[in-house]
Amino acid sequence: VFYDASRAGRRRWCDMASCGNRAKAARHRARKRAAVASEAPGANASSASLTSV
Repeated sequence: VFYDASRAGRRRWCDMASCGNRAKAARHRARKRAAVASEAPGANASSASLTSV
């Protein structure tokens, strides 16, 4: 839940110069982590079935 306690009440959680960059960096790390996990040996069923033959 977002609560706007600012004096002007603009409902802005942050600007991209400060915490927006943190959000972008976290999203980038999550994408990279997911890509590495999908490329790991045995991560999906098709590669596991090919290696057992």
